[in-house]
Amino acid sequence: MPATKKMLDRSDENIDVVLYYLRKKSKLCSPNEYRFTTVNCLFKTFINEAYNRYYCSAFDDNLTTQEHMARGAVVSAIERSIKNIIKGFSIPTGLPWHLVDEVYIPVNSDGEFHWVLAIVVLKERLIHVYDSSMGTRDSQTGMLLEPNVTFKVEFTQDIMQQQCDSLDCGMYVVAYAEYLSDGIPVSKIGFRLDYLRTRYRAL
Repeated sequence: MPATKKMLDRSDENIDVVLYYLRKKSKLCSPNEYRFTTVNCLFKTFINEAYNRYYCSAFDDNLTTQEHMARGAVVSAIERSIKNIIKGFSIPTGLPWHLVDEVYIPVNSDGEFHWVLAIVVLKERLIHVYDSSMGTRDSQTGMLLEPNVTFKVEFTQDIMQQQCDSLDCGMYVVAYAEYLSDGIPVSKIGFRLDYLRTRYRAL
């Protein structure tokens, strides 16, 4: 397995572990204190597959009825997975979305070693996007999310970001999610990555 693929797989696993920790921490609060929940790294995959099914290409015009029915069955299963996540099922320690104000969604840039965090503020119909990288990759981030037109999208600015040649975006994303979950303001000063690596490794 190529080294970059190994790093990406490890990043997937680490991000899921930290988000599981945040979900569990949120669920241990009293019902009046629920503020957020998170999803795992598969959520964007389900969304993309459903999106690709409904926005068909010209190739779909040549499919037989049986092929259309088979694809319909697949997308139905994908939709059930999305609904179960929203209802608080399918993901360990998940909370139903109607109980929370915000949902933290890690988004991978099409299989590349780059992550952003989308924070869906449900009551405000708003999506905050945090991209941890400076420079060249910023312009790609807008292509990562294709939200419903009824949601406004804002990009988080004026807080710490890594250099564009760094591979620590997963660490920045989960650390930013934890800052948000604790209600701690995030400064422009960078994270202590050595401390975060040690701490998250312990999880």
